[in-house]
Amino acid sequence: MVTQLALVLQGEAGKADGMARAWDNANTSWKAAATAIVRHLAETQREFTTDSVWAELDTLGFTTREHRAMGSVMRAAAMDDLILKTDRVVPTTRPSANRRPVAVWRSLIRVASAT
Repeated sequence: MVTQLALVLQGEAGKADGMARAWDNANTSWKAAATAIVRHLAETQREFTTDSVWAELDTLGFTTREHRAMGSVMRAAAMDDLILKTDRVVPTTRPSANRRPVAVWRSLIRVASAT
């Protein structure tokens, strides 16, 4: 039992370290844009996935070499009580991600008049 707990704690520490490194290595303007897009989606959508964030980033021309930083963007928005990760996943629509499952996020701040 103690060994399992140690492995879980070690795994969580590794995850946090990896997310921090991904965030640190992402393009600064990309991080700002992704954060703003997540806030906008949370204000206007009941639920969304990172596919919507990526689509808007692509439309606006923002890029980064560190795609794993999206996890930090979403985690920060959740910690700021903007969104909540649901227990649901859907296949991604991004061709480069090969239909892997992505989390569905629920807005905690959606404006009532938004769709």
